[in-house]
Amino acid sequence: MVRAQMLSELEEIISYKQFADQPERQATMRKTWMKRLRGCQPDVEVWQRILQVRTLVLDPETDPVMWIKFANLCRKSERMALAEKTINSLLSPTQRHHSQGTHTKAPPNVVYAQLKFMWATGAREESLGFLRQFSASLSRDLAVETGDNPIHVDVPKHKLTELSKLLARCYFKTGQWQVELADNWGARNVEDILQSYYLATHFDPTWYKAWHTWALANFEVISYMEVQTQNRSLEGSGNGLVAHVVQAVDGKKN
Repeated sequence: MVRAQMLSELEEIISYKQFADQPERQATMRKTWMKRLRGCQPDVEVWQRILQVRTLVLDPETDPVMWIKFANLCRKSERMALAEKTINSLLSPTQRHHSQGTHTKAPPNVVYAQLKFMWATGAREESLGFLRQFSASLSRDLAVETGDNPIHVDVPKHKLTELSKLLARCYFKTGQWQVELADNWGARNVEDILQSYYLATHFDPTWYKAWHTWALANFEVISYMEVQTQNRSLEGSGNGLVAHVVQAVDGKKN
């Protein structure tokens, strides 16, 4: 099956080269290849063989989305050396030189993939710190580009939408990673975590996972506060409990 697909794509690659003066048709073919790749079994060897064929016309920097997905698959499959190699292939030599710095010289989606890789290698505190900086920078850039006086007036609307969705995932990870760093809500920065989940829903209002996680986190906070109030009476604790109840219900409605 994989071999048949590779042979089919070799024929398509010839057509792709012939459409060099027709970027719209090439874009359509790339979308087809991406859709086909998503339908493949999540196996590192299978994806690697297919992507190697596509490098005949598409290098990783030109069409990074497929390679980012491959890097994520490698990371989830614990093929860390291949994941790192793939991420590095998405960086220019200058970007690669600065890849352990502030993470500001690579494309945003590559930065996000790189931060998830760093987290998986065990550099958790460092990854979270970089993610906070990156999210804040991305948020400022998005605010400027969607404001009244954008710096780049020719940025397509769908690109801004993609950027907003990426920012939502950054904030979601910020909350998720904080939860993973502490065992219980008493040791966590509750407000920061809930705010991170809320911002994920704000920048991607159609993302069900963000709404569900935000609501679930509020319910977990409620449960934790209920246990605490059973053991001791805290003045004003009821007001905080009510606030989280309202937020949890709002999250479940969306």
